[in-house]
Amino acid sequence: LCRTSRLRLCYFIEHCSLKCSQSHANTFIKALDKVRALLIHCLGAEGQRFFYTLTVSDQGDDTYASALSATREFFVSKINVVAERYRFRQRSQRAGETTDQYVAALRELAATCEFGAMEEEMICDQMVEKTNSSRIRERLLLEVPLDLKKADISVLSSVQDRQCPYYRCPFTLDLSVKHPFHHRNSV
Repeated sequence: LCRTSRLRLCYFIEHCSLKCSQSHANTFIKALDKVRALLIHCLGAEGQRFFYTLTVSDQGDDTYASALSATREFFVSKINVVAERYRFRQRSQRAGETTDQYVAALRELAATCEFGAMEEEMICDQMVEKTNSSRIRERLLLEVPLDLKKADISVLSSVQDRQCPYYRCPFTLDLSVKHPFHHRNSV
């Protein structure tokens, strides 16, 4: 199964299925059937080929819960967490890639790394270590404690410094030099 289909499936399981499983099953039976169809749709063509060969379709049990458990068992358990974390740690900001694009790529990679509560912290650490801009790195290192919200603010202020030079004073004043009109001339 391709990486994109796996990521779509992981996203679906984490975000959509959790909300449905917490609902009242008796009231939302038809909604769960629609969610089952949505689950199968999210797999894509390649994932659907695998899904229909699973034992869930052989048993005749077409409930959402059985489809979800069979899908989890077949697809999600195949992720090599060590390899995914290696890919995450190797990812550096590419030339021409904005910081927002870089953070989005890190979030996508972190989705399969099983960082749990440490996910945001790992993304911040990766930003500090692998960003292209030394100015952004310095700003991020000055933030204590650093979280993604503070990192976004630091990056934005760094971009503003670079893009808006009129915020800075274009000249410096040397107060040690005396103005020629203030000299006392004894004429």
